[in-house]
Amino acid sequence: MTLRESLSAARLPVLPKLPDLPKVAAEEDELAKVFGTGGKQLSGMDAEALVRRIRAALSSGSWGDISFREWKSAVWVSFSGERPLAEEAGFLDRLINQFRSRRKRTAYQGLILAYLKEFDPSKPAIRRVAQELEGAVRQFDWAWADRHDRYRLFAPDEAPHRVADACLASKADPRSVLDSLGMGGGRMSGGMAAHAWLRAVNRMRETLSQKVPNAALFDAVLAWSVADGSLLYPSHRAALATALLMPWAERGPTEDIKEKISAFLLGHLKDPRLPINAKEWVGVPDEAVAVLRKWLTGVALEQFFEVVDQVAQEHMWRFRRAFWLAYYNADVINDAWVLFGPNAQDYARRAFGKTQSYGALEKGNQVQSDHSVLLMKVGKLTIADWSHNGKCHIWLDGNASSPKLYLNRYSRRDVVRGSDNDGQVHHGSNYGTWQRQVATYIRTRTGISLSEKSYMPEGWRR
Repeated sequence: MTLRESLSAARLPVLPKLPDLPKVAAEEDELAKVFGTGGKQLSGMDAEALVRRIRAALSSGSWGDISFREWKSAVWVSFSGERPLAEEAGFLDRLINQFRSRRKRTAYQGLILAYLKEFDPSKPAIRRVAQELEGAVRQFDWAWADRHDRYRLFAPDEAPHRVADACLASKADPRSVLDSLGMGGGRMSGGMAAHAWLRAVNRMRETLSQKVPNAALFDAVLAWSVADGSLLYPSHRAALATALLMPWAERGPTEDIKEKISAFLLGHLKDPRLPINAKEWVGVPDEAVAVLRKWLTGVALEQFFEVVDQVAQEHMWRFRRAFWLAYYNADVINDAWVLFGPNAQDYARRAFGKTQSYGALEKGNQVQSDHSVLLMKVGKLTIADWSHNGKCHIWLDGNASSPKLYLNRYSRRDVVRGSDNDGQVHHGSNYGTWQRQVATYIRTRTGISLSEKSYMPEGWRR
């Protein structure tokens, strides 16, 4: 199966939808339901109201009006926002002292869940809470002490690695493991779960760089990365794309891995060649994007030749297919974009679905419904090769008339005007006539040289 066929048939994994991040009251209610703590939400209280009360106490130095129930709820609003309460001088020590003096298991459970949700080892407040929890969890007969012993949950530098290892080693869905560790619901989409996932992504990059990648680990990380058809950690999309693509900057993957990576990235980050998708690829190194662009160039060639085979006479394309595939296999076609007339578009939609992109060639003067154009960058040249009896037009670098790749629509004028070679007629295919003329033009302008044997069909003889 070709990469193009696999992309057309690809179906992204559909996993259970994660709930929206809950407010303070919802978190307390969840705490009661999941852990049976008996905790109850504060009537009419939300995060903003609680923060205002605590800031007023910080300003006045009068804490008598803050009830212990409010201190328990304060854990949900302590670590987020532009000015987190946990970073205010004296607040965190006062909160911890309140918990120590009461020794309430429900209070510490809330602090644990907030710690997991807001986990970021670079934040001093998180490290301070971790230090407190490491000792506090041993005060009670509960599972948190065992979880810490096994996964080092309250050791910020170790926990993400331990949790990632557990998720990848389990035969169950990684998210089931996270849920069992108190990282379900809203906590699954950030905090410690996200940091563990980043460690797993690094592990995936390492295995993809090996001669024989660990297929099970690769599949597990991709499954972990998605929930309900969307990225679970969208703010880390650049790290994920980089890990998937950079291992192939110097070598090629197997077709199976290439197909999975291409389908995944096109499904979630979209086609990086299209300007409308540029924001999805911010932060991904150019070298990584170039890997996918190269793969998509091969897909574009396959796509073009398949459509033309259906709507044009095959004998026209036996020689053109061999010619341009030779340049692709020589790794000198930097980008390729296909343009389809109305009939060709109909076939393309049926054959490729919505997973692949192409431009629309407007029907009009000298453009028939089944015409197609292969638009390419070879070195610094822009080349437009027309189907049927159309010509091969070439523009030199700096020619203002040179057509741009990756637009949605093109007229005939867009892809013929001002070409520097005035259009090469495809005559003498059986004798290699037009092929030698185009190959010579490319060689003299770019230095890219291919032998006649390489660009003529297999078994061809003069």
